[in-house]
Amino acid sequence: MANELVLSVGCVAEVLGLCAIVIIVVVGNKAGGFGSYPSFNYHPLFMTLGFVFLFGQGILSFQVIKFFNFQIPRTVEKLIHFGTMSMGCMLMMIGWACADSRENSELFTHLTDYNGSPHCSIGLAAIIVFGLQGLVGFTFFLFPKCGSPLLRSKVVKVHRLIGLFSFLMAVIAAMMGATEMALLQSLNDSMSSVRSLLALYVSCVLLFALSVLTIHLRPLLATVDEQKNYSNMELVADDEMSEMVITENTENC
Repeated sequence: MANELVLSVGCVAEVLGLCAIVIIVVVGNKAGGFGSYPSFNYHPLFMTLGFVFLFGQGILSFQVIKFFNFQIPRTVEKLIHFGTMSMGCMLMMIGWACADSRENSELFTHLTDYNGSPHCSIGLAAIIVFGLQGLVGFTFFLFPKCGSPLLRSKVVKVHRLIGLFSFLMAVIAAMMGATEMALLQSLNDSMSSVRSLLALYVSCVLLFALSVLTIHLRPLLATVDEQKNYSNMELVADDEMSEMVITENTENC
């Protein structure tokens, strides 16, 4: 994939993510406002900020550094990734704490029990996977760097794969939550504008996720020469793999 196209997709992803945040703020204002914490209207806002937008930024952090060829230590790259994910986790926990609040919210006027819904179940599963991902990432790649370089080089591949899977779970949970809200508002004719905004929100979140995946899976879409260059960049940048190369060369000598 051409670098210009990657940059364009990245810009589109940022715009879509910000649009989703703005839309959910407008929905909250139309549905009783935010008022004092904890109001339920904070739940979709903070979940979108932390569990969708910042989660996507964390996934793209390594890609952005490589794309712009920033010359920074690998440890700093990891800290940027970990810091972005940590901020997303904090916002997600704040949003989760508001999930059972009905204060100042008109979104769930006709709902008696929200727990046990598909949105709730998938969201909880995504939170658990996200937490385990953070624990594995910190202990294997930051401190104390558990295991041998060979083991870490294998764990990082699983870490990336499960990270994408948990991101998709978070996106699906967000879209299901918005869909459930829209269905509930179908019982209230005065909230038709909210239903339209929620439909737009779902579209923005979906396209944001597709943009993030497109950039992250860039090597699979590249030409043969670009794939070779990308592989060389990965080999030099990843300290786990670099340690393996140094060790193998020493043994051969």
